[in-house]
Amino acid sequence: MIAIEYILPIKVAVHHRFEPESRIMTCEDKKKSTNRLNTDEANIFGMLARNVISELNARRAHNLTKDIHGFVESFLYKRVVSKAHFCVHNTINDLQALQLTSIDIIDKYIPKTAHAIGEAWVNSDLSFAEVTIASSRLQTLLSEIDRRNFNTTFRGHPQLKMLVIVLAQDQHNLGSLVLASKLRRNGVSVKNILAESNDTVRSVILDGWYDAVLFSSSRRKDLSNIIEIVTTAKYRMCNAPIFALGGIILNLYPELPKDDSSQSFDLISNDVDEIITYCAEKQVSLGTLKQVI
Repeated sequence: MIAIEYILPIKVAVHHRFEPESRIMTCEDKKKSTNRLNTDEANIFGMLARNVISELNARRAHNLTKDIHGFVESFLYKRVVSKAHFCVHNTINDLQALQLTSIDIIDKYIPKTAHAIGEAWVNSDLSFAEVTIASSRLQTLLSEIDRRNFNTTFRGHPQLKMLVIVLAQDQHNLGSLVLASKLRRNGVSVKNILAESNDTVRSVILDGWYDAVLFSSSRRKDLSNIIEIVTTAKYRMCNAPIFALGGIILNLYPELPKDDSSQSFDLISNDVDEIITYCAEKQVSLGTLKQVI
């Protein structure tokens, strides 16, 4: 269909262009005109054929990529929800056999699989216990890939140190681990705190030495607790770190950055590059000494 749609107008244009003029033409003139016509037609149709082939190849590549993505997502989902023994090393080997990079596995396929598990829970296709086990396996997979591949050497800047926090009762830990992996990949030194009490979180912040404290949340009702922790820390610390809010909560409540309650945070974002850039720019103004009063 593509070739027919483009060839017909081109042929009309070609014949119109080389229509013999109203004069007496010699045999030599007619021969030259015919040769020009044949050459130009050949060039046009050759170019058109190359364009058509290129477009068809692009479509095949696009469809092939979609097929691969679908296969990997299905494979990883079945592997982590299976009742059979889960071997993280075999899973990594199988994924790498598909020519997947560690970054693709962590940034693309683990989050997509986690989302599919969440949908299965909502649709009652998986029990709470099955969701818990599958999520734990994804965390193990992420941690092992992270351990194998990424170091913490900051490129071109003094190393940034960040604390990533998920409060107790918040079940969405995986997002914070993906965030931590992306930060480490960019040379940031990261400490994770998962499912700890408010008092423990507060103590870690006050006793630590961080350029930024990042709260990853999925629940609006936790916002008041997070703000209380941030307010206390800012009051008690000289040269307090940057406090940022991110996580699923930003997708669930897109109006949050404009809410008055969000004013307690220096940054509200899920963009790793934005977080690192903001912290790097603020590092000098924050100074290096963080004292608790």
